[in-house]
Amino acid sequence: MAKDLNDWLKHITALHPQTMDFGLDRIRQVAQAANLLPPAPKNLVVAGTNGKGSTCVFAEALLIAQGYSVGTTLSPHITNYRERFRLNGEIAGEELVVAAFEQVENARKELTLTYFEFSILVAFAVFKKAAVDVAVLEVGLGGRLDAVNLVDADVAVITSIGLDHQDYLGDDIETIGAEKAGILRAHKPLILGSRTMPDSIFALAEKAQVKLVQLGREYDYTEGESWSFESSSLEFVVNDLNRPQLAGDNVAGAIVAVAHLTEPPTRDEVLEAIKKAHLPGRFQVSEAAGRTMVADLAHNPPAAEFLNQRLRSRFPGQRMVAVAGFLNNKDVAAISIELQNTISSWILVPTAGERGQTAQVSKQIVAENVKIKSKNLSCAPSVASAIEKAVSVTGPSDVIVVFGSFSVIQQVFSGGFLNE
Repeated sequence: MAKDLNDWLKHITALHPQTMDFGLDRIRQVAQAANLLPPAPKNLVVAGTNGKGSTCVFAEALLIAQGYSVGTTLSPHITNYRERFRLNGEIAGEELVVAAFEQVENARKELTLTYFEFSILVAFAVFKKAAVDVAVLEVGLGGRLDAVNLVDADVAVITSIGLDHQDYLGDDIETIGAEKAGILRAHKPLILGSRTMPDSIFALAEKAQVKLVQLGREYDYTEGESWSFESSSLEFVVNDLNRPQLAGDNVAGAIVAVAHLTEPPTRDEVLEAIKKAHLPGRFQVSEAAGRTMVADLAHNPPAAEFLNQRLRSRFPGQRMVAVAGFLNNKDVAAISIELQNTISSWILVPTAGERGQTAQVSKQIVAENVKIKSKNLSCAPSVASAIEKAVSVTGPSDVIVVFGSFSVIQQVFSGGFLNE
């Protein structure tokens, strides 16, 4: 009997004994057997600690505005597995995805693949079948040994470097930077989407003779009453009504990446991308039960710092209550310290899975690191019950901030609190 998508998902979940198994030998053999490389004539590869998804989505929107057909990978998904495979800004159809599963499985033979590895090859198969002009590929974790690094990037982007996934990538910024820089290719452009980067990246870039293009050096943007961008090939200003909703660093990095991949976008193309680019769960503001709610996938200290900046800018002086849950390998202490002067009350929730963490453990870590009255620190058994509790202790002018792991944001969407 033919497998449907749910059958395939059960299959790839059970296929490999390890969730993560770094190394490109197995997946390369399957990709070559299925003739999946390269997935498109032009390929943009995006790595980094935070901001990868936003950069990919804005680059995708710009390329579509330029008239190209685009396949984009994003991970993980929030509510629908097919969110991982986008064709021209829309999630790929189920029939096409199932056919791609069959193609990869037929090429796999006796080799085992992890869930992520199988998914990446499915993406490549989808893009090849759709004959897209450009593939925009988000690295899952790290860079050097990530499955996406099978592809030779025509342009590579590193969005930011921070301490996260240290158990896999290393304990310091320089080591993590070197892992991320594994996506660069000799003599090809490397876009650095942060004003500060580890020395290890510059050393590897010099060795490979890549063209380095860094935020704050070869290009820059400013935001205030208007949003402006400037580089050697492009300069424009957009007014407040049209300013990007995604983070400025990532928007600017995507503009420069596209300029090096195809041609410099026009101001009209940038405005079109600003209208279309949207990524669920990234500082997504909505109304729920008479309250302003912000949902954000801030799950490490750099992301928490950025979330804090955006909250204080968007909602100055307003009281904020957090609903948050974290995996057990995240630095909850540093995350809570970043937000301690903005969040007045915390409601902690559990996270599921092998890396899940109880609400009580998260609450204890917050209590040890943030000066807060005990009445303003509590637990709830689920995101839905935590939001209900947050509504009961807030007024119409207050803000409920839901953040942390993907499973937390998944519950926000599945509970109907936010709509894409």
